[in-house]
Amino acid sequence: MTDSLLNIINIQDLQKTRKPSDSITMPKQNTLVTVTILERLELGVKVLIDGKLFIAIINENVAMQEELIAWVTDSEKFELSLNLSNQFRENSNYILSEINTRFGFSNSVSANKILTKIIEERKPVIKSKVKLLFEYIQQNQLKLSDSQIFLLINILWDEKGNSTNFIEELFENILSEPFENVCKQLFEITNEIIFAKIPSFIIQQINKTVYDSSTDNVDALYNKKEIITKAVISLNNYLTNETLIGNRDVVEKYVEYGTKYILQKTILQQYNCYPEFVIAKNENELILIMLEIKKYYSNSGEAFYNIVFKQNAIPLELKGIVRNKFLSGNIIIDDEKLDVELIRKFQQDLKQNWDINSHISFNQNNDSKQTNRSLENGINAFA
Repeated sequence: MTDSLLNIINIQDLQKTRKPSDSITMPKQNTLVTVTILERLELGVKVLIDGKLFIAIINENVAMQEELIAWVTDSEKFELSLNLSNQFRENSNYILSEINTRFGFSNSVSANKILTKIIEERKPVIKSKVKLLFEYIQQNQLKLSDSQIFLLINILWDEKGNSTNFIEELFENILSEPFENVCKQLFEITNEIIFAKIPSFIIQQINKTVYDSSTDNVDALYNKKEIITKAVISLNNYLTNETLIGNRDVVEKYVEYGTKYILQKTILQQYNCYPEFVIAKNENELILIMLEIKKYYSNSGEAFYNIVFKQNAIPLELKGIVRNKFLSGNIIIDDEKLDVELIRKFQQDLKQNWDINSHISFNQNNDSKQTNRSLENGINAFA
C-alpha cells in the first residue's frame, strides 16, 4: 500500500455546497486520525477521516470498509501518511496508546510488541489485519522469534481477505522453527557431518559451505543456498540407495535442517528480507556469524537497507542502514574486546571493494530505539 493519502478534498467543497459558517475543523498536524475506506470512485476513493467525509487519492487498491490509522503530515494541504515508523521513534507511547484506544485493543505488553513490529516494518495499521494477527497468536499460544513475526505480518498483509489458513499450513510444515535456530542447528550438524563416514564428494560439497580466509572460498559467502541444495540432494540419494549407514541420524538431521534453511530463505526473500549465516574457519575451530539485510523504500521510492551483523564468539553486533552507497552503523561490543584497527580495515574494505563510505559509532548498551534513530539521522546527514 502507498505510504500517503494525497489530494484530500472535503466532500462538501467538491459539491460546492459549503458556506463559510459550515467550515469543518481539520485534524491538527502531527496527530493520528482514523481512516475508513468507503467507496472506490472513478478518481480516488471516498473515505471517512475521524468521522468526516472526504475524497482522497490512493495509488493502490485497498479493501473497502477497512479502518486504518494515519498520521497528519500537513494540515494545510491536508496530507496523511500510513507509514508511522518515523513518528513512532519519536513518540512510541502516544502512538501505541492512540491505536489501542481508537481500535479498542488491550494496552498489553504482548499486543504492543506486535503493533511495534508492524510499524517498524512500515506496514499500514489496518484494524482487521491487526485483530486477526492478535487472535491467531493468542489462540495458538505462539512464542515467536523476530523472523517469525516478520513473516506473519508480511504474509498476512499480502493475503486478500481475513483467513489464516495459508499461514497455518506454512507454520506447520516449514516455519515451525525460527530461521535463526535453523541456522544454528545447521552449524552444529556441519561440525559433526564433516567427520562422518559418507562419500568424500559429499564431504567436499559440505566443506564448500565453510569460509576459509586462507583459500578465500567466496562461494561460502555468496552461494551457500546453492551449495546446501546440492549437498541435500546428494545426501538424500545416499540415504535412498544405502541401507547400512553408520551415521544415519547425522545425515538425516543435515537433510532436515538443510531443507528448512532452503525453504525459509526462499520465503523470506519474497519479502525483501535476506538473512544469512556464515560458518567461518578460525584456526582449528568453526565459528558462527549471523547477518540480515532488509530492503525498504522511502516515500520517494528510494531503496535503503537495514543490516544486522552478529558474531557470538566475540560477542559483537553491528546495526546499520545503507543508503546512497553510505553505511551509517553502530557497533555494540565490550570495551576490552574492541579492535579499532579491525573496524578501520572493515571500513577500508567497504570503500575499496564495494565503493561504500561509512560512519561507524560505538555503543555500550543495546538501546534499539536510540540506535535506530541515530542511524537514520546519520543517513540523512550523509546521503
